[in-house]
Amino acid sequence: MIRAFAEKLRKLDNPFIVSHIDADGICSAAIISTALERIGKKPDILAIRQLDSVTIGQIPRDRDIVFLDMGSGQLESIDFPCLIIDHHAPIKESENQLNSHHLGYAHDEASASTLAFFLARELGDNDDLAPIAVVGAIGDMMDRSGMKGLNLQAAEIAKQKRLAVELRGLAFFGRETRALPVFLEYASDPYLPGLTANRDNCLKLLEDSDIKLRETRWRTYHDLLPQEKQRLITALHVHAISCGLEPWQIKRMLRPYYVFPKYSRHTELRDATEFSTLLNACGRNERPDLAIRLAKGDLSVFPEAQAMLRNHRLLLRRGIEQLSNEGARQLNSIQYFRSDEIKPTLIGVVIGMALGSRIIDPNKVAIGISAQEGGLKISSRTVKELTRAGVNLSIAMREASKSVGGEGGGHDIAAGAMIPEDKLEQFLKKLDELISSQLRPGQRHPSQPDEPGRQDNSD
Repeated sequence: MIRAFAEKLRKLDNPFIVSHIDADGICSAAIISTALERIGKKPDILAIRQLDSVTIGQIPRDRDIVFLDMGSGQLESIDFPCLIIDHHAPIKESENQLNSHHLGYAHDEASASTLAFFLARELGDNDDLAPIAVVGAIGDMMDRSGMKGLNLQAAEIAKQKRLAVELRGLAFFGRETRALPVFLEYASDPYLPGLTANRDNCLKLLEDSDIKLRETRWRTYHDLLPQEKQRLITALHVHAISCGLEPWQIKRMLRPYYVFPKYSRHTELRDATEFSTLLNACGRNERPDLAIRLAKGDLSVFPEAQAMLRNHRLLLRRGIEQLSNEGARQLNSIQYFRSDEIKPTLIGVVIGMALGSRIIDPNKVAIGISAQEGGLKISSRTVKELTRAGVNLSIAMREASKSVGGEGGGHDIAAGAMIPEDKLEQFLKKLDELISSQLRPGQRHPSQPDEPGRQDNSD
């Protein structure tokens, strides 16, 4: 099926790529556009935050349209010829759609970028694009329980070509660029009571573990010697046990991850997780063009992308402060927060971070609301414990938005919607009812799971 679909790409005369603005969509666009360019095509790219009644009007009808990381959930709204490469739950089958679900892959086994990579392999010698496929998959957090399926195959090709190295260590964000105390302070998966959001305690744990914090600069996790890493891991293990974390939560602190040796140390490009965040920051701050160029190998834009990342973090910090000060309003199974200051592209990231850091209740679905052209942008996030208990945000957001004349969809753990502004109260009531009905009776309380699940970060 992949080979046959690649031939449809090969036959395009005037390709126009429409992709999502998150890391997976950006990596998909970088891969497919590069592969098409290498066979003599001249694709243009439009990156959009979601496919809805407003953005669909921006798409030219006189081009060969290729949707990446979107389209499967909006097939009923697309009334023109196109190709769709997507991994979101499809609403129906189509001969011009390549969806990972139809290929037999589970929701955490194939990202849009890994689908794009295996299509690119059918178009030519494109194995050098494997690392970007890995970055895209990790951007959608498909590495949380280890890479699987098509994602793992792409990672193995990257390793075989010596373009990536697989390591095993602490799963916290910032292994390559964050000073060690900050690295621990921002740990949220799992949340570490007494350490997360407490830099003084992080400093003490590092000092008690006999770990030197500075040389010519603050040391990072990747600067540590093997014996230092082991001392740190042991100290965190002991701390986690003393705090009463479940065995599966402690186990989740360690996982395989990928680094790209061709890139300089202490840069976001070297660690696949940080690379994905850099791309995501550009995409969600109206500069997907920078992210796509960087994913295609144009390092001249790297300083500008880093500046976008710094601004991205500043905006997120302000968003978290606003949510902390104002709090979230509570319904039976959901909690919601509206902000007219936080960008629609960032509201989902803010509520996701707030869940991870326990600023809001992790036992309820989090809803972020912001105004944008054409109505209200709704972002939803939950935790793996609730998806295990039956919550599926993709279904709930699609049904609730449809009930008020809007559009929605996404993943079980992260989804988005667009609704008319005057229908917000009706939408929230319907969504709360749907989430309440999804929670299976007899399940153990969400805050007491017995094994880990999956997380996702897109809508």
